[in-house]
Amino acid sequence: MRANLFVSFSPGNSLFPQLIELRVIYALTAVISGYLAQLSGLYWLILGIYIALNPLSYLLRQRLVSLPALALLLIVDVLALSYFIYANNGVLSGWVSALLLPAVIGSLSLSRILAWMTTIVAMLCYALLIFIYLLPAAQPHMHLHSSNMNEHMLGMLITFWVSAFLITAFITAQARILREQHQHIMQQQQRQLRDEQIMAVATLTANTAHHIATPLASAQMLVDELDELTEIERHEHQQLLTQQLQRCQHALDTVIQQGKSFDPQKYQRSQVTQWLTQLCDSWWLTHNEVVLERQFDEQLTHCSIEYKDSLNLAIANILDNAARACANNQRAQIILQAQLNQQQLLINIIDNGEGIDDALIDQLGRHFVSGKGYGIGLALANASIEQAGGSVFIRNLTEGVCTEIRLPLIAQENQP
Repeated sequence: MRANLFVSFSPGNSLFPQLIELRVIYALTAVISGYLAQLSGLYWLILGIYIALNPLSYLLRQRLVSLPALALLLIVDVLALSYFIYANNGVLSGWVSALLLPAVIGSLSLSRILAWMTTIVAMLCYALLIFIYLLPAAQPHMHLHSSNMNEHMLGMLITFWVSAFLITAFITAQARILREQHQHIMQQQQRQLRDEQIMAVATLTANTAHHIATPLASAQMLVDELDELTEIERHEHQQLLTQQLQRCQHALDTVIQQGKSFDPQKYQRSQVTQWLTQLCDSWWLTHNEVVLERQFDEQLTHCSIEYKDSLNLAIANILDNAARACANNQRAQIILQAQLNQQQLLINIIDNGEGIDDALIDQLGRHFVSGKGYGIGLALANASIEQAGGSVFIRNLTEGVCTEIRLPLIAQENQP
């Protein structure tokens, strides 16, 4: 039995390629701006170091997917951008708003504390650019700067800070909600997988019990009669007892093989009559004391069904129950009818047993009850069929019981 493992969401893994692409855009923009402005060698040295960090970061991407490492990369981007902006006309540069991008990325991918750290660094760098621009030495042609320019710079600073604050506050809140929803979905998926695995183990166990119940009962009856038999009759009973034990071993081997290949998550698709034929043939190999009559609607040859292994075991369990219910008849017989009904597959499994008490019919398949030929196996089978989008209904007939199974069909193929 295989289990699919759900991997938790990692923002570093998902955003790291986009971060590398964004850094390449930063570098290209810095190269073009530096070339047009004919900047000094220090600018190109710092730009070269920044460009060299890109392939290094890519090579170490497996170690840099943690949130602190991603925050460090974003802070480095903020510092590098701040220098490039300073060297290219300072706060009046056309791409000064690029300082908001690391804050946005941090708000999307980092924890709240690390996101605010990245945003605060960007806000401080923007304030430093404003301060440098307002220094008298920075603009010698402007004498002590007019009050209008100071107010304009102060307005730019307030606008940037408010924008960064609102963006970080809103995006971090939305990102937290999305992460919580994602975590909830992951928990639901893991819970569903665990439930299906438990259901698979329970179904396999019930199937095993059904397969070995009849030969064990026969073996017990033979053992009880040994003391009352002659030597010759005892030898014959010993041979019969050996056959019953071999039958138990064969049933266990069959179930072990089913368990090894059983996958509760894997869907299979098959033509309906082909699927039912294989299912009936496989089941009858270990129940050849029962006459199994099959009645398939010709329309089903043009229909397909999608199913899991658990659905096969569920129907096999219902067939086991029917076989046990009519085991005392001299001619135990089961009729399996399959037909197309309102774009659904309708399967009727009819046995010629003694029937079921009316008081138990409503409980069968929904609760674990004690009854002849029915019980935990039917409850597990009902759960598996409902998981497949189907339903089970049981009713008494004049002779025996009819178990009605409805299953959704995937498609109805066109007739040739």
